[in-house]
Amino acid sequence: MLVQKKGAGAVTPTPSNTKHKEGTPVVSPIIALSGSQSIGSSVSPVENKVVLTGIDTLVVTAGGALAPSQWLIEQQHIWNEYQSDFDYATDELLSTEINGCWFQIRPYGLKQYKFVLDNPEVGHIRIWNINKWSSAVPSQQHIYFDFRSSWLHQQSVSELFNKIAEFVGVFFESVDSQQLNIKVSRADLHCDTTNGNTFLTESQIKNTITRSKYRNYFVEDDVISLTESERENLIGAPYYNKGTQKLIDVSLWNKVIQIVENQMSIGADNIVHKREIETAYFGKKTNDVWGKVYDKTKCVKVKNDLDTPLLWLENGWNETDRIIRTEFSMRRSFIKEMDGGDYVRLDEFINNMSSIWNWMTTKWMRMVDEVKKNNIQLSQVSKFWKCIQESFNAPTKNVIRRRNYEGKFQQVFKQGIGCIKQAIALGMNNNDDDGFTDVITSSVKQVLTSSYHNGEILQRRLVLGLV
Repeated sequence: MLVQKKGAGAVTPTPSNTKHKEGTPVVSPIIALSGSQSIGSSVSPVENKVVLTGIDTLVVTAGGALAPSQWLIEQQHIWNEYQSDFDYATDELLSTEINGCWFQIRPYGLKQYKFVLDNPEVGHIRIWNINKWSSAVPSQQHIYFDFRSSWLHQQSVSELFNKIAEFVGVFFESVDSQQLNIKVSRADLHCDTTNGNTFLTESQIKNTITRSKYRNYFVEDDVISLTESERENLIGAPYYNKGTQKLIDVSLWNKVIQIVENQMSIGADNIVHKREIETAYFGKKTNDVWGKVYDKTKCVKVKNDLDTPLLWLENGWNETDRIIRTEFSMRRSFIKEMDGGDYVRLDEFINNMSSIWNWMTTKWMRMVDEVKKNNIQLSQVSKFWKCIQESFNAPTKNVIRRRNYEGKFQQVFKQGIGCIKQAIALGMNNNDDDGFTDVITSSVKQVLTSSYHNGEILQRRLVLGLV
């Protein structure tokens, strides 16, 4: 058992000097960003404040001994004909309304799922073929739903399960939400914290203790030098001479595997170096559980994310501090190890997120002031990490009340005007050909008017999830 129920409290480290308060919601205090004392680095005190917590990625499956809804049966007859007659050169994608949102239907299936639906603002749905419905009863995976983070951040934690049940319930005959067997296939929990005007130092990232079984490298510098003999061993023997390679004894190999499985990794598995550190990974994305710490401020700028900064502002962000996101990704096989698999159920996972976060930040990974090689358990947790540990107990506003497309509209509009100006510059006969501007203006108006009446603009709004 990895985690106890919320009522019983989450598991905390045994030593008294690493215990933390739990059960009482608190607002993060003003604390200092701690560097590694072992190498003598000094960091100016900054204020760390939690500005956002919650679920950033959520993939669920649902099904079982439940009959498909009459709506789904009727729709799949249409979808089957649509897929069989679809012409990629001329046909447009078909759309359908589900729970008040429009989803595009792909003209192809994916793996064992016959139909694939998508809405860029809500999520991605895969649906089992009703003609083979009974084959999915044992696995209870008739519906696969991958929710977008933009939609997740529009829902309150208390209403999230009911909102998801409303979507899933459309595909089954009228049943109680608890009978839908909605289970978590993957979930990402995250915490966004202010950190002054800097990201974490390399010494802070290296002074990290984690249960991640994967270590790419951990060295004091970024240069790995190999001897000549090591290079030869890596290259191996020529293909015409296979006798120079030695086989490893099976018992010895089993011991090596056991060491890898039981190892306690120190520091980040992978540090991405540019001009400064931006991301530190702990574990592989292909693993059942992995984590990362990265500069979310730069991420929202690159992705032109307008919603997340609005949430930060709601929780007291001053628009200048750097935001650090700590994120843990868990798949079903890992979640099954918690409390005998109780958290696989979506409602239990949502109700016990704070307990799961407590275990991840105290047992699976923790940043310390200095790694004590002789006794890792006695390594003192850094003040920055204490803020992370208490983040899910801090009250934050995590619901986007109204979507704001103003920034995206301004960007797209400027790009469109720039393209039109370039077309005018290329089409003018000479520098005095101002009449060509009038021709282009008239043509643009005609094309836009036609696009509105033939439904092309409406189709774009459906794709954007605005209708």
